[in-house]
Amino acid sequence: MPPKAKPKAAAKPSGKKAAAAAVPEIDPSKDLKRFLESYNKLATKYNLETCQCVVKRVKAEITAWNEGEREIEHPIFPIIVNEPLDFAGLRCLLEALQDYRWLCQLSFWRSKIGDDGLMLISEFLQRDPHLRTLELLNNGIGVRGCGFLGRVLTQNDVLTNLILDFNEIGDEGVALLGEGLKWSSSVTHLSMQYCGIGPAGGDSIAKYIIRSSSVKELLLKGNTLGPVGVIAIAQALSKNMVLTKLDLCDNGFGIDLEAIEAVRDAIESNDSLTSIDLNLNSIIPTGLEILSEALKSRPNILEFHVYERAGDSVFKGIMEQMAANLKATKKKKGGSKRKKEEKK
Repeated sequence: MPPKAKPKAAAKPSGKKAAAAAVPEIDPSKDLKRFLESYNKLATKYNLETCQCVVKRVKAEITAWNEGEREIEHPIFPIIVNEPLDFAGLRCLLEALQDYRWLCQLSFWRSKIGDDGLMLISEFLQRDPHLRTLELLNNGIGVRGCGFLGRVLTQNDVLTNLILDFNEIGDEGVALLGEGLKWSSSVTHLSMQYCGIGPAGGDSIAKYIIRSSSVKELLLKGNTLGPVGVIAIAQALSKNMVLTKLDLCDNGFGIDLEAIEAVRDAIESNDSLTSIDLNLNSIIPTGLEILSEALKSRPNILEFHVYERAGDSVFKGIMEQMAANLKATKKKKGGSKRKKEEKK
């Protein structure tokens, strides 16, 4: 008796069919429903209340998708918590979010998560491959929390925007964050406004963030860097070719001529900066004249903000210089575009 022929294996899809099979199904409303179901089940399991601000927003988003009010391929939908959330509640929410594949932004506004909460979020960052924006506004985060986050930043290559405003990070906290940020290739936007960072913190920012990290936009408004901290930052800028935006608004250095001269030197030696904010520093008239003169030879600076009570002639000169720089930049871009079209 002849041996039985082996059954033929099913043909594997190839070409465009194979590529299509590899792409996960995109159904935003179903994904949001799955997240909500998972969240409700976990809350019941742990005998907890769900975070109603999250539930309401998710339900509203599901309705919007079902009614055809969204046209993009997948949901750019931030998870925003704007009510207090204790340790158990935060752990439950993060566990439910593990399987939500479209998570791009996670925001906590005055949620009182503290350092222990940031420990949970840091652990979540180690596992989540999607999160691009982490926003922690006024959450009672201090040095210990910065240590957790700093360590995970050495391993995460996805997070792009980190916003930590209104937390008592302080000098020690910013040093711990900096230790992590210097190894991060992904974080390009960093905001630490009103975070109690003083002169010593300015030195850490200069050493770790400006000299060693990939940060392009650095917002430091409302700290107490003072002349010493600002001088350290300004001196580091001469060795930086990445930073494009720097906000030193309201940092108490405007009456110190040495600090102003350091900022001037940074402007003259740095080619990447396009936006500088020095508002609310009560810069002395001599300092404004020094900065105004430096800007005349720096066409890369497109935005420069100073306290509006500056002398009319100096303030007007700065604004006119910015307008001229912007016009020249647009003209240059237009010329480059025409050349590309001519080559085609």
